[in-house]
Amino acid sequence: MANITIGFSTSNAIVSKVIRWFTKSKASHAYIAFDDRDLGRRIVMEASLYGYKLVQHEHWSKKNKVVKEFTCKKRLTESLKYMAGELGKDYDFWSAFGLAARRWVGKWYKNPFRDPKKLHCSEAMVLFLQQAGLALDLDPESTTPEDLLQYCLQNSNFEEV
Repeated sequence: MANITIGFSTSNAIVSKVIRWFTKSKASHAYIAFDDRDLGRRIVMEASLYGYKLVQHEHWSKKNKVVKEFTCKKRLTESLKYMAGELGKDYDFWSAFGLAARRWVGKWYKNPFRDPKKLHCSEAMVLFLQQAGLALDLDPESTTPEDLLQYCLQNSNFEEV
């Protein structure tokens, strides 16, 4: 595995528009992309309405628009392997809904709808980064895609692709 990137995207779907409005962001989604040499494909690992899953980048890009993508100076292979163990988890609708409340109560808010058996996209990304010793000050279940985007923009470990 090589060429691991951390990405932020959006789409024309109504849920994407609602997320962007609630989070005041250009991005509604966070994902991990990587090249799989054995399959000869670029793969996206993401939490979507259908759970935490893998999808071919070629198919994913037909419905999603990349807002920003980053490489990391730290090695992320072990983090990717860790997150592969999370594949198949259900999407955390309630936790994602709880993130919307931050629009009105502020960043100090801790999401009350926590379920360790489920994931939403930015939660998965924070867990991924924490496995590499990054984003340790971020709460996985209370972090929005916009929070993560700002984290990557401000952290010297990340370089925009």
